[in-house]
Amino acid sequence: MAGLSLMSSTPQAPLPASDPEPRRAPGRRPSPTALHPAEQGLPRLLFDAVLRSYAQVLFSRSRLVGGVLLAATFLSPRVGLCGLLAAALAAGLGLALRLPRTDLREGLYGYNAMLVGLGVGALFEPGAGSLAVLVLGVGAALLGTAAARSLLTGVLALP
Repeated sequence: MAGLSLMSSTPQAPLPASDPEPRRAPGRRPSPTALHPAEQGLPRLLFDAVLRSYAQVLFSRSRLVGGVLLAATFLSPRVGLCGLLAAALAAGLGLALRLPRTDLREGLYGYNAMLVGLGVGALFEPGAGSLAVLVLGVGAALLGTAAARSLLTGVLALP
């Protein structure tokens, strides 16, 4: 035992400055807000935001569920197109307003706007007027959702 030493005589290489994987306890699932750096690109964020906006209608986070619902809305092409446009517009506007990217990715700001788009597609004939209603409705839904979320989580400290 006299020959064993707790300190190594060889120098250790320094750890890299940025870890590619978020750190977590062994055996634990990653947090839904812990994003891998490869998933932080703009196209991936918009893709996730749109699909998860559809999935949020059924209280799901699954992109698969969102994709199935998106496909189902295209049974009526005008309704499907308006819903898709509304979800994409809400994601883009949310980015422009610098809303939290993790919440955008989860579809939390896009599902009300997507429902507005589906309603516009179902109730209005195509034209400039319906496009204006869609854009204004998406903006109002996004701002209303952001205000309600801020009130409930920030001011009232609800989860």
